[in-house]
Amino acid sequence: MKQSFGLVLSGVLFILLELGLFSRISMSPLGPLMIYPLFLFRLPAAMPKGWYLFTGFAVGLVLDLFLQTGGLHAAAASAFCFFRPAVFGLYFTTDDLEDMGRPGIPRMGLAKFLITFGVLVLMHQLFFHVYSMFRIDLLAILALKWITGSLLSLVVMVLIHGLFVRR
Repeated sequence: MKQSFGLVLSGVLFILLELGLFSRISMSPLGPLMIYPLFLFRLPAAMPKGWYLFTGFAVGLVLDLFLQTGGLHAAAASAFCFFRPAVFGLYFTTDDLEDMGRPGIPRMGLAKFLITFGVLVLMHQLFFHVYSMFRIDLLAILALKWITGSLLSLVVMVLIHGLFVRR
């Protein structure tokens, strides 16, 4: 019960931070700075896939409703949640995932955390920017926003994770 309350509380906090602060930070040529994928990544590793996908979709939908982005966040968050088990499967066995609890640097190690989280952030940002532009003639701009937005978001999320996660 205590863990469930903590998860809900951290989810609400991430959504409020995204809506109140990070969605207002304008990096016009670089794309938006997003931190909510860190919340999705930190959900328990052994969480049932159906619930995990539903949680990702719900978080994205709430952001879409408030930011009026027409499903961009819901699609990108759902893609993030869809690919997380496959990316985790590259580095961890099922037993490892059950023992891990909530993924993070203390339980995964810095290298595995950066690789798995970095791949998922790249996928999330790719889905977000492809759906937002949806034009092939703007491929160079799409690539610029995808790479720079991913790197900036990843750096900010790793800093947030390092500041607030107990060792």
